Amino acid sequence: MGQKVKAWQIALFVAAAAVLAVSAFFAFRGSGVEFSNRVMLVDVKTGQVFAVDSTNKTITVPARHPETGERTLFPVEREEKGEWRIDPRVLSDLESTGLAEPTVIEQGSGRVIGAASSIRQISPRDLASRRRAG
Repeated sequence: MGQKVKAWQIALFVAAAAVLAVSAFFAFRGSGVEFSNRVMLVDVKTGQVFAVDSTNKTITVPARHPETGERTLFPVEREEKGEWRIDPRVLSDLESTGLAEPTVIEQGSGRVIGAASSIRQISPRDLASRRRAG
């Protein structure tokens, strides 16, 4: 009735279990992708770059400028050469608003021409501001 388990079958089973254990170790060891907890935004009227701590927060774009209350802050990324550029997916939305100053945002490429050299740190609370410049 019972079939005898052969030695090669046991060895195959042990090898499969070892491969599974090693795979699980490398998959779950915690050296995965690290996500940034900062969102970089640029004011498309002035070129000022803002860094916003987005830990456990959602940032709506275009975001409100903390001083003017206008929705002029769009996501921006720094390229390897150090230039700031608006993501092409966002650029089409920006161009349709007519907000971008041609002296600040290069039409078509999204390159920020007049980017400020300093990055201003703000909190998500600052983006919720509804103040208007007087």
